[in-house]
Amino acid sequence: MKSQKWFLIIIFCLFLSGCQAAEPKKESKEISILYSSLADFQRDYGLVKENFKDINFHIIEFTPQLGRGIWSEMKYIPAGNTYWDSKRYIELVNEHNPDILFFPQSIYADLIDEGVLSDLSAFSDIDEFEGINSNIIETLKEIGNGRLYALADSVSSQALFYNKDLFQKYNIPGPTDQMSWDQILDLAKRFPTQENVSGLYLLNYDETGLLLTMGRTNGLSWYDSLHHKTLFDSPAWKENIEDVVSFYQAGAAYVSQEDPADVFLDNRLAMTLNTYQLVIKLNANDNSKTNWGVVTEPVNLDEPDLSKTMTFQYLNGINAGTKNFEDSLEVLKYLNSEQTARLKNNLNLSLFTVPARESLIVDNEGRNLAAFYKLKPQLNQGDTGLPYDSEKAALFEINSLLRQAIDGQITVDQMILKLQEDVIDAIQSKQL
Repeated sequence: MKSQKWFLIIIFCLFLSGCQAAEPKKESKEISILYSSLADFQRDYGLVKENFKDINFHIIEFTPQLGRGIWSEMKYIPAGNTYWDSKRYIELVNEHNPDILFFPQSIYADLIDEGVLSDLSAFSDIDEFEGINSNIIETLKEIGNGRLYALADSVSSQALFYNKDLFQKYNIPGPTDQMSWDQILDLAKRFPTQENVSGLYLLNYDETGLLLTMGRTNGLSWYDSLHHKTLFDSPAWKENIEDVVSFYQAGAAYVSQEDPADVFLDNRLAMTLNTYQLVIKLNANDNSKTNWGVVTEPVNLDEPDLSKTMTFQYLNGINAGTKNFEDSLEVLKYLNSEQTARLKNNLNLSLFTVPARESLIVDNEGRNLAAFYKLKPQLNQGDTGLPYDSEKAALFEINSLLRQAIDGQITVDQMILKLQEDVIDAIQSKQL
């Protein structure tokens, strides 16, 4: 009887072990992500691993091949003397076949043309992407001929801050949304420099940066790559040059070394074209009683809803060659979710961008922070097609001549004549 009992126990144990052996072993999933660097990814999205514990994440770095980036006049550009190399980026994709891609905005169109990105149009309305600013989605779709191939978690944006008390003190009407550059410069010139009040501070532009930004906003190109000539001899360019020269000659520009935010808070600066970081700085000053407002950056009055300066640092999408689209989509949804955007925004990482989700930007005083989102980005405006070194040499020459005009050493007409000759010489000197 006992032997029969032990026999049944042994049979039962063998049965259990057989069942356990038959259970399928859980496969480990892996998602590879092409990002600037592992350290950058851990800083920006380190918590992704906590939300996908069944996935191993492999970060492939593109900085060693493409280089690091810097911000210059609201654009994210390579720190070296070059442009972002879309060909080299595509080679990295082909070599490593990552599932999720992060990449500089300027190569987005090339990646679409080369079929590198998956079409995400069918998923643009899912809950995780709801709340991303509609202007951003529309802009990305326009580049994709109506299809969505990538998302952005932030956008570089600037707005015009103004000191309401100063405008009231000098009985000057305050700025409004969607004013033109010449209207803003005229406002700046109305403040009395003899009373130690400056009209306007430009965070991101020197004299040449202001001139070319005004031209780009007004739909002007300064270089004709087909005929290898500059285009400054048009009436429209002459008007822009005259506006810039007059603005600086009037002393309306703030050019001191003192922190412009402190000058603004001290009621000695009427306006500043600045980024959202200034909002943070102003709100952090508990002792300030400055009454300030904010409106959109200057626009072309013929296209008042468009911004020619708003750009994206990085876009993100799914590799068209991924073998794991479903899991990649789930991860992409998390990377672009409100939860992740809120975490990144709380880290306050960027001096130039705001979250793609407008709801994350709030002001307890009810100020017009929608000004950072009101305009629709119009990308790749004003590109010359020149090699980096040639364009750099041209900008140096433009700045030299513009400074001479501001200082009264040459007239605007003389400057324009010299621009036609000296800038071309500077370009050609780098092409020999």
